[in-house]
Amino acid sequence: MKNKKFLLGILLAGLAVRLFLLVYFSEKPSFFLDDDSPGYLQLAENIKQGNGFSWESAAPYTPNSFRTPGYPFFLLLHRAITGNYRSALVTQILLVVATAYLIFLLAKNFGGYLWGTVAVGVFLFMPFSVMVSVRYLTQSLFVFSLLGVVWVWLQFLKTDHHRYLWITVVLLPTLALIRPIAFYVYLPFLVGYLWYRYRADQKINWTRFLIIAVLMVAVFFMVLSPWLIRNWFLFGHFSLASIPSYQLYFYDTPAVYAHNHGLSYAEARQFLEKDIEKYFRVARFEDYMTFEVSGVLADRAWHYLLESWPGLLITRAVLFLKFFVRDGIRYWGEFGLGGFLLELGALVERGVLSLLGLGTALFTWRVLRRRDFVSGAGGFLMILIAYFALLTGAVASAGLRFPVEPLIILVGLFGLTTLKSFKT
Repeated sequence: MKNKKFLLGILLAGLAVRLFLLVYFSEKPSFFLDDDSPGYLQLAENIKQGNGFSWESAAPYTPNSFRTPGYPFFLLLHRAITGNYRSALVTQILLVVATAYLIFLLAKNFGGYLWGTVAVGVFLFMPFSVMVSVRYLTQSLFVFSLLGVVWVWLQFLKTDHHRYLWITVVLLPTLALIRPIAFYVYLPFLVGYLWYRYRADQKINWTRFLIIAVLMVAVFFMVLSPWLIRNWFLFGHFSLASIPSYQLYFYDTPAVYAHNHGLSYAEARQFLEKDIEKYFRVARFEDYMTFEVSGVLADRAWHYLLESWPGLLITRAVLFLKFFVRDGIRYWGEFGLGGFLLELGALVERGVLSLLGLGTALFTWRVLRRRDFVSGAGGFLMILIAYFALLTGAVASAGLRFPVEPLIILVGLFGLTTLKSFKT
């Protein structure tokens, strides 16, 4: 009973802090906006006004290929029901608190009631977690959806009940409609299934696996097909969004080019912005976000990425590690937190993340050494974390880590608490 009250207290405290921020900054709208927020809001507003899926504020309202429809429609739903977008932030707050409870439910699968409660507290009060809940960004909706699907999938792995499989299969493609990084998210789920059966059951029914794989992939693309067909007819690309090539060239490639040529990231980015003009000139920089330029961007990106295989591998390895320790408190710098307090906060946060990283490594070692439910289900979680860590690129920020931060906190704490159980 005491543990339940403690958990409830943490959840209510996390809710109260976020509602306080929503009220406290109500007269300062910029607090709720990130660089990407105006685009999402404009997309939702244009849909409501009958201007199509466009983020332009005036005619001709050119169709947008850079974003996927999940989050704009989430905003639109709130605008239609309440008459404003601010209500979406209230829902996001509730979703983040619900995500925290899902963390606890996931911990119960591993028998970790106490450290599951601690994981809830760490997640709710990480600096970026507090801020992103009250910003017009995809993270809150995405992390709740992802953890919900993860919990359902674990129930399927444990029970083999078909209803859990069908719920997972139907919900999984919605992740890609919220954030394009989830376009291949069925892969870690399927690989995780094989790992679980091998480590927990110590056998794999390959016929059953193929049926599940075909079902999952077929439903995944069937759900996405209206958006894929829309992009084919409008832009000639059977693709989810034009963001991958833009991301690859302007964010991933500069890090590799900087390493290979002894430059800073900013210098490498400046060079690449100039260099691309030799191959494709645009009237506005935003035009690089379209499918029209995506082929050129991808070709030039791979030209520089493959200049040096060692440079590419070293850079990616460094960025993979940074994914786990990049602090999120610096997002608060523009709102009064600065100087010594900011540096101290960043140091403390990185210390916590480093401990969680150590715990994650220990948990990985346990997963590899043992054959039981924890190793089977935990292996799936590690595969899913690796999927996001490998795809984040040069911008291995707290914002991109956030979708799997609950899982990192969960496995990190579990790894730390089982440290004494490791045998040499």
